[in-house]
Amino acid sequence: MVGGLILIAGALIAILARLNIKPAQDVKSKVEGVFPDQLTDAGKAIGLKEIPKDIPIGREEFLEILEASISAVNKRVDAIPKLSQTTPVTNQTQTATTQTATTTSSSGPKVAYIPVGNTGSGTSSTDFSSVSGHEVTIDTGSYPGYKQMVLEVNFRIFQGNGTGEVRLFNKTDGTGVTNSSLSTTSQDYSTKTSSGFTLAGGSKTYTVQVKSSTGYSVDLQWSRIKVEF
Repeated sequence: MVGGLILIAGALIAILARLNIKPAQDVKSKVEGVFPDQLTDAGKAIGLKEIPKDIPIGREEFLEILEASISAVNKRVDAIPKLSQTTPVTNQTQTATTQTATTTSSSGPKVAYIPVGNTGSGTSSTDFSSVSGHEVTIDTGSYPGYKQMVLEVNFRIFQGNGTGEVRLFNKTDGTGVTNSSLSTTSQDYSTKTSSGFTLAGGSKTYTVQVKSSTGYSVDLQWSRIKVEF
């Protein structure tokens, strides 16, 4: 495109020179300003011998054609500096955006969840007994500065007959965890949340225990411990 404009501008100026017509100075200066030392070369490349001496139209008509052509070139020349400042698409290098994880200065997350069990199981025992598949080992040192923990269990009592109770049991020390008890009288599964409690220091194994007041099965779907900081 740029090369074509140079040739067109050079040709017009050469034709005007052949007709002893002085071209508009703003066109010539703009072209030379954008393409220094190239307009003269363009004129040489075209050659004056390629421009006919006898134009087969009237002088006034030819001048109108030249004026329109010069105006068109003038507009294109005005646009060239803007184009020359734009980097061609073929030269642009696309850089993949790299996302960096942000590290907070807090001592730990506001909330953490410890899965205890995710398998459906239950018992119809009228005394607290451990439920298979709902056991976890917890080291309180992994949760420095926590304020409290709560037990969350999704469970029911079969046919809603009686009361089903659930608690967290410290299997290592052989004691129930205070304030971890839950209960339901519903035949539909629902999630219950215990009061807040703290665990004994160090690494201990904990299991979920359940009991039924009537001998009807108390069934669990999942259980977890929520750690609050």
